[in-house]
Amino acid sequence: LEDKVDSVLASVNLKDFQDVKISLLSTGQLKKANLARLWLSTHPIWLLDEPFLGLDKVSRNTIKNLILTHLSLGGIVLLASHEAFVFPRVKVLHLYT
Repeated sequence: LEDKVDSVLASVNLKDFQDVKISLLSTGQLKKANLARLWLSTHPIWLLDEPFLGLDKVSRNTIKNLILTHLSLGGIVLLASHEAFVFPRVKVLHLYT
């Protein structure tokens, strides 16, 4: 399990932060840490609310790649966002109030 954790933390560029208290992480680092934790779970369905908000381009691409990998492994992602993102074979629902 430790090797898997190390691998996932490296994939989200948080390997150097594994011993840092979660309260000291930036918004982007916290989002990546939460997604890494989700990646380590066995949950087939991910519910993500604004996962790209407040992230730089590199972090956005990292999270997008984790989502794409989860989808390629047969997972499901329900993602709420005010931004348009392109994912292959994705159904988009536009909700208006």
